[in-house]
Amino acid sequence: MPYIEHDFPIEDLNRIAQKEGNAKKPIYQMHKWWARRIGSVFRMLILTTFAEDDLERGELWRRFYSRNQLLVTDPDGTTRPPIVLDPFMGGGTTIVEALRLGCKVVGVDLNPVAWFVTKKEIEPVDLETLDETFKQLEKTAATPSRSTTAMSTGIRCSTSGSCSAWGCCSTLSSTSRRRISANCL
Repeated sequence: MPYIEHDFPIEDLNRIAQKEGNAKKPIYQMHKWWARRIGSVFRMLILTTFAEDDLERGELWRRFYSRNQLLVTDPDGTTRPPIVLDPFMGGGTTIVEALRLGCKVVGVDLNPVAWFVTKKEIEPVDLETLDETFKQLEKTAATPSRSTTAMSTGIRCSTSGSCSAWGCCSTLSSTSRRRISANCL
């Protein structure tokens, strides 16, 4: 009997999923996806699907928290990464988590936005180029006036009272908050 069918750690995973649901992972904040699934649940589903039947629970959790290379053994004895198919990939949770586990993935969706969002979530990013581009943007972008921003955005920040940046600063990373803090009303 496959591991997923006899010892899926639902109670422990529920605690982790609840915390993750309240504090989303940055990779999943690239775009609002209305049916976003919790990554930890899909990570555990993938792990237990390919886990050995006699795997110790401690080893399962070690694999859950580490970057590892899942392997499956073919009938001829060769090992290879498992292939995960997500025929309705939506926001890409299954694709991202399977890639983190070293799987090969195939994702399909009729919605071109789903394809674009998932593609951008898994593309490698050159952090130096990103920082240089952001600095150039900071130099060339005009700082909006208080009245224009307050009227056009109507944003009121829960941490500072009001915010004139691109979004509520309480939802941004600390680095982004520092970069836009000069714009707070």
